[in-house]
Amino acid sequence: MYDAVHGKDVQSYWSKNINPSHIENINWATVEKAMKESPLTMQWFASKHAVGMCAVGKFLKRWKESDTDA
Repeated sequence: MYDAVHGKDVQSYWSKNINPSHIENINWATVEKAMKESPLTMQWFASKHAVGMCAVGKFLKRWKESDTDA
């Protein structure tokens, strides 16, 4: 899970979608330590929350859990 969330492919994706200086300012060692010390469910939540993929709005509609994204 950690590698999928914090691997080079993910960093490359985000560097194309946000200011590169933000990627450079992330303390990856601290993130790694925190993720490894967190329960798996918190790792999932943190990963989804970081990219806005929570079970609200557009994702509920996309997953066909709601008729509208409102």
